[in-house]
Amino acid sequence: MRFFLVILLYSFNIYADQVKLEVSPEKPVYGESFEVTFKIQTDQDDEPVINFDTVGIDVLGRSNTSTSTRITYINGESSVERTMSVVYEMSAPRPGGVFLRDIKVEVGGKKLSHPTFKINVLRETRRPKDVFVQVEVNKESIFMGEGLIARYYLYHLNSVSLASSDIERFPKLDKFLKRFQQENLPAERVSINGQVYIRRIMYTAQLFGNKVGKFKIDPIRLKVRYGRGGNSLSAFGFNFSNSRVRTTRISSKPIEIEVMTLPSKGMPPHFTGLVGNHSFSLSKSKDRFISNEPIELQLTVRGDGALELFEAPTLLSDPNLEEFEKSNDFQVMKGFKAEKKINYTYLGRGSVDIENKEVPISYFDPESKEYITEILKIGNVKVASTGGTSIGKSEKPSQNISKSENCPPGQIDDPSSKLDEFSFLPLKKPLNTYMYHTKELFYFFALIILCLLGYLVFKLLSGLKLREMSTMERIFKSGVSYGALHDMLNADGKYNSMDEAIHDLSISKDCKSYFESLIKTLNLFFSSNNEDHKVVVNKKYFKELSAAIKESKSGDHN
Repeated sequence: MRFFLVILLYSFNIYADQVKLEVSPEKPVYGESFEVTFKIQTDQDDEPVINFDTVGIDVLGRSNTSTSTRITYINGESSVERTMSVVYEMSAPRPGGVFLRDIKVEVGGKKLSHPTFKINVLRETRRPKDVFVQVEVNKESIFMGEGLIARYYLYHLNSVSLASSDIERFPKLDKFLKRFQQENLPAERVSINGQVYIRRIMYTAQLFGNKVGKFKIDPIRLKVRYGRGGNSLSAFGFNFSNSRVRTTRISSKPIEIEVMTLPSKGMPPHFTGLVGNHSFSLSKSKDRFISNEPIELQLTVRGDGALELFEAPTLLSDPNLEEFEKSNDFQVMKGFKAEKKINYTYLGRGSVDIENKEVPISYFDPESKEYITEILKIGNVKVASTGGTSIGKSEKPSQNISKSENCPPGQIDDPSSKLDEFSFLPLKKPLNTYMYHTKELFYFFALIILCLLGYLVFKLLSGLKLREMSTMERIFKSGVSYGALHDMLNADGKYNSMDEAIHDLSISKDCKSYFESLIKTLNLFFSSNNEDHKVVVNKKYFKELSAAIKESKSGDHN
């Protein structure tokens, strides 16, 4: 009897010191993560040291060692069986046979080995996937300048309870002009090949083709934690599954988009470059002005085209009109539309008489494949000269105005001087005031005053140590450039892009939308080798961003 007991215990010891490998799922799919569990049966307590080489496999991570113990009794004597488990998360970038080889395990001074381990990786799953992510677009071919909507959805089976989902890598989408869209869509049930899935929106982008050719919609990479055996309420955030939670990393497959050139036939000379439905409206302060009085107009454009690239058309043209730099306000609206307001400012330096001014403006309709022309009606613009110098042709001086002996002092007897055309009241003295005729004297006194002020400021600051302005102060003072915003958002190199930094910071929705629009504008200047161009900023949103950055840094230190 003792002989058989010795044989049994000897066999147990042989069985105890060994290594087993298990794959979950047994038939993994390429591009999706799977788990390889090293089960080490031994009577030692030390942490195992595992070494192996891979062929065709990427190792994504390793879990902590877990230990299970079983005590058995044979003929009144106890024996202990201890199993240590170490789980590696892996992924195969291609289908077919992949291998783990030169597997060596050392535990408690004992050296164990395992023969080469082969894993068959499938091209497609043979059963419904528990979770997957895919990008869906509303168009697969667009014209240059036309937009499409790309939505990235996370799908999981109705029987799977979703614990968490995080975006590990955002799609670059650098082949397109991109607008990030925040969509708060509820989870919904869909049927795919007879299986009921629940899908959730993870990321939405509005893309515009700015180059002709075929381009791919870049994939998104997610880290998902889930468990099988979910419940009917899992779609609404109530997860009661007691199954072991798995962690997997999944990526969407790229989609090819064709960007077509716009037809040259029928393209009008006043084509704006906008593609899609658009509306135009124009406002003007008034019709009649005097010299050196600002003439202000505002052009508002709304539509679903790439308004970021829309260049302001010329509205007024006259030798006696001086045009100042245009300003614009761009805003992304709901329904994947945008609005751009362009402010024009002119000064009349002499007589201007523009009547019934109209400006044609065109866009391309991708549905009808035709160019649509609309007419901007500016109307009349009249500027009365006050005797100043004109930019264009010099006008003949008006006749000398003399007082009539029968007129009261100060009254003008020349009826033409009353400017009846502009319905002005008769003037008691010429409109050419003292200020208009003494510009040089005014500038001289202004220069003296500025010199005195500069001297006083210099004396006050000469004894003080000037501090260097912060990045925020320089931005408030001179405007923001691509480099200044990049330094502010990603000074420590934590993020891959400014967009990623904006999404990561805890700021309001309006603030996030403002900076997404600002980043796109600065990216356009950067791509056109004009990265030093500066843009006037909204101080309110920059202060909110600065506070969020400080809070994020303090959280990282904690």
